[in-house]
Amino acid sequence: MKKLFVLAVSYFLLSGCVSNPLPQGYDGPTATIWDSVLFETESSDPSWKPFTHPKATMFYLSHINGRYVDNSVEASNSANFGRGMFNMNPVSVSRKVPAQKATFAIVASNEYAASIYKMIKKSYGVTGNVTFQPEPDRVYEVKGILSEKHSAVWIEDFETKKPETEKIERRS
Repeated sequence: MKKLFVLAVSYFLLSGCVSNPLPQGYDGPTATIWDSVLFETESSDPSWKPFTHPKATMFYLSHINGRYVDNSVEASNSANFGRGMFNMNPVSVSRKVPAQKATFAIVASNEYAASIYKMIKKSYGVTGNVTFQPEPDRVYEVKGILSEKHSAVWIEDFETKKPETEKIERRS
């Protein structure tokens, strides 16, 4: 019962953070932007397979013109809450956006089933703002790479695989 109460209160508090990317009353043309998710497991000791850390590399849209929007990190955290530190099923989110020029905050990050791993693992994440105008009825995807030497995130056309924005990059 206590667990249900905590979950209900958490849902209520977090529901205020959810933002529809379409402005209230907007009835103009829209495009769709998908987050992309790569799922894998890491092992502290490759010879001992049972001890793995589920990890998702996520490339996602976090804000449009400074307004928070639903994203794959929040959806995955919500879907996996209470499943334990070795269980994770990442969720990829899409959302309709106005087909008009806007500033999009995009992020590349590693997410783990157990939040403690995010604190102790080296992060190669990158985040930044890009400005572009989605075409009506087109589908786009936030894509990227995440590695020790080079990380980048951008938005590309889903069908043509052509980048539509500049790449936000970090090199080491």
